[in-house]
Amino acid sequence: MSDNSAELLYNKAINYYEEAKYNLAIENFKKALEIKPDYWQAYYNLGNTYFKKKEYAAALENYKQSVKINPEDIQAYQNMGMIYSRDREYELAIDCYKKAVEINKKDVDAYNELGLLYSKIKKFDEALESLNKALEIIPNYLPVKESINIVMEMKNAEEKEQAAIEMKKVCNEDKEEEYNYITAELYYNIALSRIKEKKLDLAMDYVRKSLKIKPHYQSAYELLNKLLPILSASQGAQNTEDALALIKTGISFISENKNPLAIGSFLLASQLEPANPEIYMNLGLVYFKEKKFELALENFKKCSELNPENSKAKELIYKVIQVINANK
Repeated sequence: MSDNSAELLYNKAINYYEEAKYNLAIENFKKALEIKPDYWQAYYNLGNTYFKKKEYAAALENYKQSVKINPEDIQAYQNMGMIYSRDREYELAIDCYKKAVEINKKDVDAYNELGLLYSKIKKFDEALESLNKALEIIPNYLPVKESINIVMEMKNAEEKEQAAIEMKKVCNEDKEEEYNYITAELYYNIALSRIKEKKLDLAMDYVRKSLKIKPHYQSAYELLNKLLPILSASQGAQNTEDALALIKTGISFISENKNPLAIGSFLLASQLEPANPEIYMNLGLVYFKEKKFELALENFKKCSELNPENSKAKELIYKVIQVINANK
């Protein structure tokens, strides 16, 4: 069969791809490659089709074949870089983007991605060097300016974290509380930086670190409150740990007479661990403290249902009923 047949199959595959008929596109790209094994465009677009199907390993293999035949296929290198970055294989992703800027030294977006990738492995000087090269090409390119801000925040946070570690090595007991405050605030600020990078899972890690050191840190708690509904569905077993942290946070808020924040903390914990009787016991206590007796009764009853052996819950139910009846 001739190269013309391969081209016809290739064009047919492209049409299927544009119609989102990816299985048919794959079938025809492969048929074209059987006829013309050095058809690098077919390998590249076969990679794109697998990428659309989120079959990243297969996409990667076809991009590799494309650049093996055509070492100047810059888009294949960039797509490989995206896949490696997605898998957190940052060194391999960096190699791909370095190759891309070797091919096209004016590719601003490739320099931008390269800079962000260097920052992920804490090579901040290399990151800024790459981003500044991008600005030399287009001086006021907004995405690059935003990337520089992100990298500078990460660099500053890293320097502060290292300083905090050094401080802990030399601090005495009198300065322990000061150290804890600084470190909790540091982790909170790193979490904010991770959110700007759209790395919500990493942001959550730093929020947890902040609250572990300082459970009553209101700003970190409020950030946790925003992140949990987004991430909890995909985190499974982590929910139990987060619920326990929220209970601890809620108890800290009660001790500071921040009852509305305590209620919010316990309610969020109940979403993560709806069968945990301790949550409802604490909710009942804080509602009682706020003189919201009907809500207190509801939560003491829930606690008793989940743990029938809890005699304290039964005593409190009786006590609240008496109060409600007295107020009628």
